[in-house]
Amino acid sequence: ALNNSSTLFNGNSRTLVGEAGGKSISVDEFQKQVSVMTNVYKASGQARVDEGVIRDQVWGSFVQNSIVESQAEEVGLSVTAAELKDATLGENVHPMMRQIPIFYNENRQFDKNILYNVLAKLDEEGNEDLKNYWLFWEKQITNQILLEKYQNLAAKAMSAPKAELDFVDQLSGKQVKVAYACKQYRELADSLFTPTK
Repeated sequence: ALNNSSTLFNGNSRTLVGEAGGKSISVDEFQKQVSVMTNVYKASGQARVDEGVIRDQVWGSFVQNSIVESQAEEVGLSVTAAELKDATLGENVHPMMRQIPIFYNENRQFDKNILYNVLAKLDEEGNEDLKNYWLFWEKQITNQILLEKYQNLAAKAMSAPKAELDFVDQLSGKQVKVAYACKQYRELADSLFTPTK
């Protein structure tokens, strides 16, 4: 359905593309996100961009973010403005931030001075694409931080049953010496095998 734009995207702005995690996305919003992501790809130096791939990525991102946001909201997790500022402008910027090509210097390394120069231009007239580019990455980083928080919470909330811990303790006290040999399939001649149905 996402690739069949002639029928799906000719409706009105209230037509929904889909729902996930209790949230829905309209055709207009979906198209806007496709356009923003296309511009992000182009700003990253990719001249040819497959619109079908971008549509799939926008949809996948919408589904993942909607589900993570709804689950995080249920347990009271959020990303504060201070956390986002620290992840984008702070001393220890988020790893995702370091991978954004527009902030690279001539040595293809993340440069905070270039970041500050770009941010200074956001409010200038005619920089709508630049502003959308920044907002795209800001949203991506926010969603990534929220996902990391949720995963950490889930990981710390789980523990192995006592019986499993006891079994692992028993195994760790034993030492076993093993010798094995193997021959990889690619080293064997095809003529040694007869394929069957």
